[in-house]
Amino acid sequence: MMQPYLKRFETLFTNLTVDSLAQLDSIYTEEVVFKDPAHTVEGLDALTAYFSGLCNDLTHCRFEIFERAFNDNVCFLQWQMSFSHPKLQQGKEILVPGCSVLKFNDNGIYQHTDFFDMGTMLYEQVPLLGGVVNFLKRRLAA
Repeated sequence: MMQPYLKRFETLFTNLTVDSLAQLDSIYTEEVVFKDPAHTVEGLDALTAYFSGLCNDLTHCRFEIFERAFNDNVCFLQWQMSFSHPKLQQGKEILVPGCSVLKFNDNGIYQHTDFFDMGTMLYEQVPLLGGVVNFLKRRLAA
């Protein structure tokens, strides 16, 4: 049941662009619930708008999927996202490891939850805040 949706999902997120978002309706259900550390989005239209807003601000965004595990109608993916944003790290590429939990039914993915470190993705990339976050991380590791 999940294989065709998973293949399309992986193809889409390998190189995510505003243009590729037209394929979301072939992957997700209309009632999809998406969650990440910063947002909860309900419905395909809201998800499309959310991803569109993200893609518009990024120079590039790619996901490399390393591991897959399946259990009934659930798939667990381990990945690394690479992206660049003109206002973060002078537009240099940023790498963020993470994982996704995808739940499927006959109509596609109805729940998508991403787990990743917001510090690595954003907080450490902001000039003053990044220094504070890195200082705290070093202190905690000592």
